[in-house]
Amino acid sequence: MNHTELTLSLGDESVSLVATVESSGGSEIDSIRKAYGTVIDLTKHTPARESYEFNGWYSDPDLAVILMRYMSFKEINIPVRDQWIVFADESDITDYAMGAIQTFYKLGIISGSGMDSGGRAIINSNGKATRAEAASMLHRFLLKIAEA
Repeated sequence: MNHTELTLSLGDESVSLVATVESSGGSEIDSIRKAYGTVIDLTKHTPARESYEFNGWYSDPDLAVILMRYMSFKEINIPVRDQWIVFADESDITDYAMGAIQTFYKLGIISGSGMDSGGRAIINSNGKATRAEAASMLHRFLLKIAEA
């Protein structure tokens, strides 16, 4: 069951969240209780299921590819300038995600994680998207679709 339980204690104003993972027939993962705003390291919570291989949690490039596939499926066309951007860490970006990363960076949906000393954007494609980053990306994506 996918749910988030919010626990409030007004006495000391502490707030904690409990994340429960539905493993869909895989090994059980204990509920994770953390203080609100705390990052959960999902690499410590890996499900297992017979005859399946867990390939990891979604990364920033995975989100970009999912949204690009959605745009293609819905036949949403947003004009993008034809300029190719060289990222500081582009050797870390997988081939399957490069087109989506290029497009979404140009559209302002992905902003990267800063610039290197040469002024090139750092994408940090090996990092994991936080809830806030995923929500921001989805929000900017929906705004672009509404403009199209």
